[in-house]
Amino acid sequence: MNPSKYKSVSMSIDNWRIATQLSNLIIPNVTISKSKVVQLALKRLANEYQIDLVEVTPELLKPTEDKHASNN
Repeated sequence: MNPSKYKSVSMSIDNWRIATQLSNLIIPNVTISKSKVVQLALKRLANEYQIDLVEVTPELLKPTEDKHASNN
């Protein structure tokens, strides 16, 4: 495994269950990996926020005052 290409992350049990359900639904009659489910979800979210997936910078990912969850 190439350590510069892959990183491990953890997720809650509830999110694991959601990813499992989605892995069976995204492509009919095919089960995809949890990693692929997360990848597809991130791409969809990036498209929603119109983030260029090639040039994502840490500055771009910083939450703004009006979008931060603690301001609700």
